[in-house]
Amino acid sequence: MHSFPLLRPPCKVTTSYSFSNALVPQIQAKYNDDIRNYQDPIKRIQAIRDEATNTEALWRYLGQLGLLELRFDFAKETGEGFTWYLLIIDNTL
Repeated sequence: MHSFPLLRPPCKVTTSYSFSNALVPQIQAKYNDDIRNYQDPIKRIQAIRDEATNTEALWRYLGQLGLLELRFDFAKETGEGFTWYLLIIDNTL
């Protein structure tokens, strides 16, 4: 019987991201409302991101990002965007 080596795909790496830094100026500019009213929801979305370690949590986080992007244009208004990376990149093709 032949033994085959296990393939190990490269690990994905993420950078830290602060929703507070991105959302607070946009909320103040768009809604002209007291930012203290939004501190708990901002903390919750940050917690969802920080806890997204399994498939179910990642899908939940992705859904929340989609909802945020409906209201805020992160790339245009803050210069920050949500970058998606391919898991495996084959440069030999």
